[in-house]
Amino acid sequence: MAREGKFISSLSNAFSEVRAWKLTTVMVAALAAVLAFALIWSASNKPVVLVPVGFAESHGRVTVAPSTGRASPGYISQIALGDLSLALDWQPDDVVTQYRRFLNRLTDSEYAAQSVSLMSQAHHDQTDDVSQSFYPSRVFVNVAKLSVKVFGVLSRWEGNKRVLHSPIEYEVRYSNEGGYLHVASLKIAN
Repeated sequence: MAREGKFISSLSNAFSEVRAWKLTTVMVAALAAVLAFALIWSASNKPVVLVPVGFAESHGRVTVAPSTGRASPGYISQIALGDLSLALDWQPDDVVTQYRRFLNRLTDSEYAAQSVSLMSQAHHDQTDDVSQSFYPSRVFVNVAKLSVKVFGVLSRWEGNKRVLHSPIEYEVRYSNEGGYLHVASLKIAN
């Protein structure tokens, strides 16, 4: 009889352990679900600051912090120089890629208006072995209007022959869409 009581006690303890492990498993699974939800929510609601390539190299050490105010003139000028580089500095091998990257920087309406003609021009320049470089010399930023004027020299080659080398001024206008600056227009300034 003592053996029977021991057996029943052991069996009862085993069932208690199973219940405890089940409860622990459910609690850990619930905690993992809550943490996963919190991680996804915080990742989707975290502000992102885009810093153009070469910004730190040209200005030394740079500390970037999110801000609710206007973008600084230095930041806007670096964004404009990066955008102009995408649109104006290319070789036959990378002209299509450069134009695609530039199209990604445009506002939706400007993308719709320019994408077909820019990609057609890119394929034409690639076929005709055309290269182009823009050498900026001066940059003027109007923070209130989100516009940048860049003075420089535009050079164009067809094969090994330079067909253009002249001073030129470009104006880039931006649209602030949810904290991100998108190119609203790029044109030759008067």
